[in-house]
Amino acid sequence: MEPQSKPIINYRKQHPLPPSFFDRIMLGGTSPGDFVSTIAKHLPPIYGIEGYMEVVLFESVWVMATERSCGAHTDLLRATRESSLLWSNLFSLLRRSAEDDQPDYTNKRNSLLVFPIIIKLAAIVIDDCADDLWQPPPESHVSLIKLWIAAGLWLALNEALTKGFIAVAEDDYQVTRLSIFLLVFFENEV
Repeated sequence: MEPQSKPIINYRKQHPLPPSFFDRIMLGGTSPGDFVSTIAKHLPPIYGIEGYMEVVLFESVWVMATERSCGAHTDLLRATRESSLLWSNLFSLLRRSAEDDQPDYTNKRNSLLVFPIIIKLAAIVIDDCADDLWQPPPESHVSLIKLWIAAGLWLALNEALTKGFIAVAEDDYQVTRLSIFLLVFFENEV
């Protein structure tokens, strides 16, 4: 949509819009690392639909960043893979959703909202690190999995799966993708 008023037209001539939505987000006065940190800091008090929406927003930005390889895009991917705060808070969100699996105001159970989207995000992030699944994992894989373990991945999965998320997990191929990456990692580490 093109601006119609002369002041806005003149402003846009001097200050053109960035070429992509991702660039617009990054030009909002934040670095990719700050963006990751801000998302991570939003996660602790929320769950249910709010947690789901926050993770969907982050996943959307991640996908945009994987579509091009330039400075801010690459920085966001790296910052995501290296953010212990982000992964700790995502896994904490998963645990909180398992502990309080009541329907929220949308009448959706927390587990049905949060579990699939966090597992999907983890699967696409680790998938982006992969070159060839059947080769030893690249260093980015190893570092990410070690960070996940330190951030509470096992505790979150244990809590989620023992609280009845198994029904959700059985239908979610992302769990299978993530499991394969983890199995390959541990086979190569032993």
